[in-house]
Amino acid sequence: MKNNYPLTGYSEHKCILIKKHRGLFHYTWSLDDNGKRFKVNVGKMLYDRVQIGEKLTVGRIGRKLINIRTGYCEDYAFEIKRNVNMYNHVLVVTYGEKRYEAIIESAPHEKNTMLIWLKDFEFPKEEIEPIKNEMVKWFSKQNEKCIFYSGGRC
Repeated sequence: MKNNYPLTGYSEHKCILIKKHRGLFHYTWSLDDNGKRFKVNVGKMLYDRVQIGEKLTVGRIGRKLINIRTGYCEDYAFEIKRNVNMYNHVLVVTYGEKRYEAIIESAPHEKNTMLIWLKDFEFPKEEIEPIKNEMVKWFSKQNEKCIFYSGGRC
């Protein structure tokens, strides 16, 4: 799934990673492009892969980092298909070329709460916590809470 960003505002930069910022729910790089400094948001896996002082070519739109080779956004993206069966929904999580999907449910007695069984997505172990954190932020923007279960739904 290609990113949905229009090409307006897209720019490429040959730069050096000068600093990493790790917040509670986000990861940011400070980059130097021939004296011009800027920040970009990155996913946890990419954040961990690149070391300070490395030279890299990045594409960006605003503060979103775009992988130049693939055109994918280097961040988690979420999409929900609501009410596929009663109170069941399909949640799709994409990260670059990776795509995970599973059925989640609305909590029967709690308004605006989703029940999410993490095992159903088959996330790699090292990605579970960053994905959970991003999922909480994404659902909270929609005024919904999440209840996570480590096992499978069925």
